[in-house]
Amino acid sequence: MYSRSQRAKQINNMKNEQGKSKKLIVSIMFFAIVAFVVSSCSTNSDDPNSSENGQIANNESTQVSTTDETEDLAVSAMSSDPNNIAGRSDNTSGRQNTLIDDRLACDGTTIVFSDVNADKTIGTATITFGPEGCTDKRGNIRKGQIVVTWTGGRWFHEGSSHTITLNNYSVNGVAIAGTRTATCIAFKASPLSISWNIVANHTLTWPDNSTATRVVSKAKKWDHTDTEDTITESNGPSSEVTASGTN
Repeated sequence: MYSRSQRAKQINNMKNEQGKSKKLIVSIMFFAIVAFVVSSCSTNSDDPNSSENGQIANNESTQVSTTDETEDLAVSAMSSDPNNIAGRSDNTSGRQNTLIDDRLACDGTTIVFSDVNADKTIGTATITFGPEGCTDKRGNIRKGQIVVTWTGGRWFHEGSSHTITLNNYSVNGVAIAGTRTATCIAFKASPLSISWNIVANHTLTWPDNSTATRVVSKAKKWDHTDTEDTITESNGPSSEVTASGTN
């Protein structure tokens, strides 16, 4: 038989043990929840540091740089032969030339003009990269063909437009297809300021056959002074977004 004091002591010991057990269970549950939350956060698609989002960001960067630069290449091509777009009446078709632009100035790469009218307000410039492609100073390799068709005068004349069509074109093995049209909506000579509306639809295919589509509707403004150049982009008139797409 236990005395009343002994039984009270046993009851207290039991309560203490139960209390410790409850604390242990609560601790285990707490750490399990923390581990689950941490694990969930590390794989959450909203994590900007996740490998998936990192690849998406890289793909987005590739899409922007490789599709936007086709405008620069088009302007370089159209400006490569003043006989075709500066008002002279000779060599209205069939003329070919290469350019100082290192993205185009490779052996085997040509720029051929065709269908140029007498006042040079319309015409076509076809850039064809050599069989081995053209490697620029940064090591980027471009292959295939870029066809530029312009109307309404030179690329900086208000009201003019040029459409870029890509045929079997690729940059560093990333194939780029689709069209791009830039329409000049404003021109000021001093200080130089030119504005365009640009619409485009491109599909990019990586060497592993993964693809991305990119639809663009944006306004682009170039301001030039003796000390700096400023490029400003904003939403175009036909869309609420500058660019959208799907990887």
